[in-house]
Amino acid sequence: MNARCTRHTPRTFTLLFTLALALSGALAIALTTTGCSDPADWYPEGSASIQSTYETASSDKQCIITVAIVNTGKSKIYRSTVSIAIRTNLREYHATIANETPILPGGTVYAHASIPYIDGTETLVPTGAGAATGSPARVTSEFYE
Repeated sequence: MNARCTRHTPRTFTLLFTLALALSGALAIALTTTGCSDPADWYPEGSASIQSTYETASSDKQCIITVAIVNTGKSKIYRSTVSIAIRTNLREYHATIANETPILPGGTVYAHASIPYIDGTETLVPTGAGAATGSPARVTSEFYE
């Protein structure tokens, strides 16, 4: 029985080596053709847009802004920061919305900001800060992680 085992040992090693070589070659081909996409494709990407603006009629007058944050990328957004600006008849105001609601690819989250006016006589200018879009507000910067 020992003679029989020793007779097939070189052949067994040759077959195992050939199989290992074939598998490593197949793995190398698979990784180079499909497995390694550009890492930048997986960075969080999003888009923010003003959905609505309105003023309160109370004595402590303020502007309430709703922003839609859309995940336009391939990976989950864990945090987003959107800066906005509004223009009144007297001045321009700026605010930042920090949102920690996770957003799946293709998903949308709505966030709100409240900007109190310094002067109770101020009113939104119809085409103020977002003059290009005809809105009194505009998104000034966005960051996603």
